[in-house]
Amino acid sequence: ADALNQELRALDALGIDLIQLDEPEVHFRHSQLEGFAVEAIDRAFAGIKARKALHVCYGYSKNIAEKRATPVYPAAIKLLSQTTADAISLEYAQPQQTPDLLENAGDKTVILGVLNLDTEAPVETVQQIVDMASAAVEVVGPDRLELGSDCGMWFLSRDVCFDKISAMSQAAELLRRTYA
Repeated sequence: ADALNQELRALDALGIDLIQLDEPEVHFRHSQLEGFAVEAIDRAFAGIKARKALHVCYGYSKNIAEKRATPVYPAAIKLLSQTTADAISLEYAQPQQTPDLLENAGDKTVILGVLNLDTEAPVETVQQIVDMASAAVEVVGPDRLELGSDCGMWFLSRDVCFDKISAMSQAAELLRRTYA
């Protein structure tokens, strides 16, 4: 955590707006890490002025043929909600999470993964994204919800990435007008 903090402080000194750490182990090894994960993450983020986010991984879409909601994921989110992070980035679309999951985020901003990154998944429609986000707003409110992808898009073609991000951008604009 201390070594990572040095790296994060160097980024922070450059004036970075957002620093996000990917945290797969709290999901995959929750019972082994719950005793010290919050302290370690807070040490990594100590002294950082930039906005801080944590991404809770489910595993790469290409390596996991079928992601399903697991009972450990809510516990992982609840644990990470105790950190000094400002936001929690969730894999939400592909595992077909439901809005009640978001109750575990405490007072953190939720970066909702609205893009399924399975290579076989179709490009989401703007309306599908709006519907998913609107259901999430019912739990966390519009001021604590941001849209994102489930995870990294490196398995997808450039055209598919562009189409997915375009749909997400259009949905975000509609949501801003709706909840302004």
